[in-house]
Formats: sequence, structure tokens, C-alpha cells
Amino acid sequence: MASIQLAASKAVEGLSKASGDSASSKASAQFSALIAEPLSSPSSTDEALAPAAGKMGDLSSPSGLAARTLSAPAAEDKAEPPSPKKAGITQVFKDPERNKAFWRYVGGYSIFLFGYEMYVVGLPYLISAITRNSLSENHDARAADQEALKTLVRSNRSLARIAHWVAQGVSYVTIPLFTRGIEKDGPKKWLVRSMLGRAAVLAGIAGLFFATGLLSVTGSLWVFLGLVALQSFFQGVAVTFEGAATTRIMGDSTVTSEERTKANSILTFIAAIFAIVAPVIAGQIAQIGPVMGKTGVGGAVIYSIYAGTIALAALVYASIKMIGGAKKTDAAQKPGEETAQAPAPKGIGGTLKGLWQSIKDGTKIVVKDRFLRTLLLMSMVTSLFSDPLVFNVLPEYIEGLVAKNPGSIGAIMNIPGLGWILKSLTATPMGNFAMMMVMASVGSIVASLLIKPLTKLFQKFGFKTDEALTIPFYVLAALEAPLFLLMINTPTMLGAVALYGLQSLVVGFIGIAIQGLYQKNLGGQKDENVNKILAAQSLLGIAAAIVSTYVYGFVLKDISIATSLTIAAIATGVMALLRLAAPFLSFSKASRRPPAEPAADAPAPPAHAKPPSGDHHGPNSILSTHL
Repeated sequence: MASIQLAASKAVEGLSKASGDSASSKASAQFSALIAEPLSSPSSTDEALAPAAGKMGDLSSPSGLAARTLSAPAAEDKAEPPSPKKAGITQVFKDPERNKAFWRYVGGYSIFLFGYEMYVVGLPYLISAITRNSLSENHDARAADQEALKTLVRSNRSLARIAHWVAQGVSYVTIPLFTRGIEKDGPKKWLVRSMLGRAAVLAGIAGLFFATGLLSVTGSLWVFLGLVALQSFFQGVAVTFEGAATTRIMGDSTVTSEERTKANSILTFIAAIFAIVAPVIAGQIAQIGPVMGKTGVGGAVIYSIYAGTIALAALVYASIKMIGGAKKTDAAQKPGEETAQAPAPKGIGGTLKGLWQSIKDGTKIVVKDRFLRTLLLMSMVTSLFSDPLVFNVLPEYIEGLVAKNPGSIGAIMNIPGLGWILKSLTATPMGNFAMMMVMASVGSIVASLLIKPLTKLFQKFGFKTDEALTIPFYVLAALEAPLFLLMINTPTMLGAVALYGLQSLVVGFIGIAIQGLYQKNLGGQKDENVNKILAAQSLLGIAAAIVSTYVYGFVLKDISIATSLTIAAIATGVMALLRLAAPFLSFSKASRRPPAEPAADAPAPPAHAKPPSGDHHGPNSILSTHL
């Protein structure tokens, strides 16, 4: 006690003459001496000796005031960190702004799909109705000849598809005219404008339906083909800029693989739902009776609905901030620094030269990139056979099955609810083929629901990266070939429909996976290069589609359905072989290998660190477009 008293006395020597700060320090020193605790020091060496807040010392020692060595607070004394808030069902992206942009896009996309899926079944119906009404109102003898009428309708459908593809090809060639200033304005401006223009033209097609009596048969056809071409031109522009818009939302380097897969699964699921619901509604509309002496009014009504949904979707897209303006990475440049832009070409010759150069640049980027090059090859093979297969061969094949077995679905038609849906579907212009389209949508829905657990299963077998996962998914997709062979040799309508749905299922997994990789690949590109790539890919695919449509519609129009199905089976087999080779053609062995584990003593990376670079990151690292 005497020593403590002496230390306390020395600590307050001169206290009466000390300044305010010095007096406070001396008083603290005296208090520390009295309680036998050292003063806390701001230095790092003294931090371990500082007393715990709110505690004076251990008074249980024999002296009652002896200092004790301070230790870290017990684990149970630590405040538990708050558990992370569980993500809600609507959280797809961790970034709130990106999540909001995605769901706004989903809203606009859903509105568009409602009209689009009705339009798919309404297009051939409208062409048939316009042809029939034009012949009748001009007192053409072919109106009473069913064979001549059927041949003319088939030719007009092929001409409409060719006009569609040619106009889209022109739109992709002229894309550079619309991309000037895109680094500053983003893809939103021309996405919205092209969709509004397309909506106006589609409304004009619906108006033409009621004006066929004012024109000759040939005049009505040419006006119709002109309107189809104009709306397809706007469609090509819209599809290109929509691809750039979705790349902004889902292709950014900050988006994780899980987020991208979830987003694409949602889009696939929604598209499949509307592909079931919309044809049912279209089937009811298609049954509208004659109006003002014109038959097939339902087709015109469907086109009007389609025009309205496109206009509404455009307004929704206009409200998405993320797809407008410069990219954030571009906006982060130094103050006063401006992006260098090539001067606009002068004159018609300069413009044409610039357009040709843009197509060449886009083609070079695609050809040099392993992943894009492989996708282009597979897309061109698909384009050669898919369009005529869907619009010509399969509908007639299904009609033949129904004719051979008229009672094959009769029992199902009497089931309450289900029977009404099937009757609505079979009332569409594509007849029982609509049921095959619905089964394809069901397959896509199942694929979107199973993609996550199947991904986890394949990861356990060693397919750790997104690139490596394409191997098992492509193997599943290759099963489409044997399933197609079974389908064309199935004698019943229900068997064919079920096998068509299974084909959609096995192909659906790789479709979702490739969408994510495609978005990630384009995510590192400049906006102008993204549009060049999309335009080049689409233009080459369109060239293949035009050739195949012309060959099936005019050169091979007299071949049997059996021969057409054999050709389609060969094409499906070729696609199966390409799919088996695609993972090795698309990605290097290094990119398919999982990244190396960091060393145990390696410091944690900073929060702002980017993913490690590789073949699937960086500049060469979209959403399947709808037509």
C-alpha cells in the first residue's frame, strides 16, 4: 500500500500549476496507479495491455489490487455478426440496379411473347385468308379449284418467308448506320424506335386484309410482301439491338455464372409458358366467322394484337436505364477524355464501303473466336433445315398421321379442360402441329427446371467450369438424332408428339448453357463490335435460310414427305456429330479445366478484384434471337 501511495503522489506532482491537458493526463496517471492498471497507449505494442472496456482489474488476487494479464474476450462474449439476409425469390442478381433492369426486361419480353406466339400460328392463316379473299373478290377461277388454291397458298407462304429473310439480311448489312454514337447512347434508342416502327407496319398488314377488294390479286400480294419485308427490316434492327441490350444486363464481367444461368432459365421458362398459352388463345380467335364477306378475320385480329404488344414492350424497354447511355466502364474514363470515333463516311460510295467494312470486321471477329466460330457453323447447318422442316415438312407429316388414325386423340378430346385446350390448339391454321409446338414448350419448361440440379450432378463428376459443363449437355443434345428417327417411324399422333417433346428437352439444357456463355463472351466487347458480331452471324445464317426455303418451296416441292423426312433425319444426324465435337471445337483444354486452388497462406483478394482472366474472360470471352 505504501508503494502505491508513493506512486500516486508522484503522479500528481505539480497538478495545481498544470494546464488543462496536462492536468487531465496527471489525474489519469494517478487513477491508473491506484487501481494497479497500466495506461492504454495508442501504440501498437501497448494495445494488448489495454484494459477491457468497463472492467477495472482482477480484485481476487491476494493483494486485491494486483494487475492481471489481459486476454482476448471469450468467444461467447463476442457479438455474433448478423446472418446474411436470405435472397428473395425475385433476386436474380446481387446488384440491385441490374436486378431491377432484368425484371423490367422480363416484363417487356413477356408482353412481346404473348403477341409473338400468337403471330407464329397466325402468319400462315393470314396468308391463306388474304390469298383466298383476293381471288374471290376479283372473281378469279382459282378460288373454286382447291388444288390450284393450295398450290398458290404454298407459293405465297414461301415468298413471304423469302421476303422476310431478304429484308432481315438488308437490315443486318445496314446496322452500322444505326450504331453511330452507340457508345454514348447505348442500344436502347434504336431498340425502342425499331420496335415502334415495326408495330406500325404490322398494323398496316392487318389493315391490308380489309382492303384486298380494292386491289388486284397480284397487287394485294405485292403490297403484302412489301409490308412483310418492311416489318422484317425493323425486326432485324430490333433483334440486333435487343441482343446488345441483354448483353449489357447479363453479359457484364461482374455477373456470376449462377446468376446468368438463373436469368436464362427464367427467360426460357417464360417463353415456354407463352408458347403454350398464346396458341390456345389464337385458336379461339381463329374461329371468328366471316366479317363483311371476308373469311379468316382471326388472322387480321392476331396481327393487330401482335402490333399492340410490340408497341407496349417498346415502352417498357424505354424505361430500362441500364441499356441506355455509355457503359459504366466507359463512363469511368478520365475527365475530359473522349472516345475516338471514326468520321462518318461521305456520299453513297463511302457509306457502302463502310457497311461492307463493318460486315468484314464482324466476320473476322467471329472467325477468329473459337466459340463464336463453332456456333456459326452449327447455326448455318440448322438454318439449312430447320425453317422448311418446321413450316413445311412436319405440319404435313402430322396431318398424314391424323388422317391414318383419325381416332388416335379422340378419347383425349373428351377429357374436361384438356379436351378444350386440344380443340383450341387444333383449330389453329397449323392444325395438329400446334400440339407438337406445345410439347416442345413443355420440354423447354422441364429443362429450365432441371438445369440447376443437373449442373450440380455433373460438377460432382468433374465438370467444374461452364466450358466443361457443355460436354455432358452437348451429349444429351445429340440424343435428338435417335429420338427424331423414332418419331418419324411412330405410327401414332400421340407417340410423335411425345417424342418431339423429348427432343426439345434434351436440346433445352445446352440451349440455356450456351446462352450464358454467349452473353459472357460478348460482355467484354465494345457496343459497336457486339452489333457487328450479331449482324455478321445473322447475315450468314439468313443466307442459308433463304437458300433452303427456296429449295424446299420451289425446287423440291414435288418430293414426298417421306423423302423430306429422310433428308431432315440426315441433317439431324450431322447436327448430333457436330454437337459431340462442339465442346472441343469451342474451348481450349485450359479453359475447360477448373482454376487452380489458391495457396493456404495466400492473402484474400480485395473486394473489387475481377475474376482471373482466361479464354472465357476478357475481350474474346447472347440471347438466342427470335424471328
